[in-house]
Amino acid sequence: MRWVKVFTREFPFLPYVFVAKGYREYQKKIIGVGFSEILGKIENGIMTTYRKEDEIKAYFKQIEKKKKDKKFIDKFSENFREQIKKLRKAVEEVKSTPQSFLNLGEIYAQFWAYYLFTFYAEMTELRKISSGVYDYAHEGFLKILEKLDQKVELLMYATPSEIIELMKNKKIDEKILENRRKKCVFLIHNEKNIEFFYGEEADKMARKVEPESFENVDILKGNVAYGEGKIRGKVVVVFRAEDAKNAEGKILVAPATQPSFTPYLKKVKAIITDEGGITSHAAIVSRELKIPCIVGTKIATKVLKNGDKIEINFEKKQIRKGWKND
Repeated sequence: MRWVKVFTREFPFLPYVFVAKGYREYQKKIIGVGFSEILGKIENGIMTTYRKEDEIKAYFKQIEKKKKDKKFIDKFSENFREQIKKLRKAVEEVKSTPQSFLNLGEIYAQFWAYYLFTFYAEMTELRKISSGVYDYAHEGFLKILEKLDQKVELLMYATPSEIIELMKNKKIDEKILENRRKKCVFLIHNEKNIEFFYGEEADKMARKVEPESFENVDILKGNVAYGEGKIRGKVVVVFRAEDAKNAEGKILVAPATQPSFTPYLKKVKAIITDEGGITSHAAIVSRELKIPCIVGTKIATKVLKNGDKIEINFEKKQIRKGWKND
């Protein structure tokens, strides 16, 4: 069994447990396939997730089939719009009770089952409508956690079961939550069965998932979202939106961009991402703002470091570390 990387970004663990439920349970109901387990790692609040290779292949095969079915797409679009309304209402009406917390989690899980399909099926209009909705949903979780008598920033690394117990006045060991935020590997079987690994055990699992070294990689390939000719510049690697403010006049390299990145993207020289295709957030924004951009390199954030001098050749869809004098 081989695990394949899906994404890397700043994403709180607690809401992600419900995202995983959407992938495992509701996605199967909606399009007929899902994922059995979700593997991930967290390092200083940055999350990377993985899926089983055979399940990813089955998922994309089903997407190709479903997106050609007009009747399915019409119904899917109608249901997704309703799901967005339900999620907004759940956030507006949220209360710090177990029932309200679990209700928000269920609706959020359903939302992500739909949202993931719109991403990979390149349903641009629906993705625009849903832009920022998951950030809004996170505000709902925060409203709940703020009423509880522990540090909110650490509670975002609790499991749903731990939050329910906290609501019953059973404290959570904050050292455990801090260890999760700092560095851990997790395996989600379901929202009530989650394994955590720390220290050497976590390192060992991470090496199994990503054993490859990128030290000798000098050339990267990706897909051109916008741009022509060649561009040269210095790299700034960004994992959090607020860090993008350091990329003014430089080439921003990120796992992916999100709506929260947009104010900072206007001033960058170019954008390079690990993830995404021509309908990803980075690709859409780059075309709108006329910022040179290459997406889908898979490993740019692993190969490139802050301060690296690189050359982007848009004709060759290529990124080269360093450059030769012309």
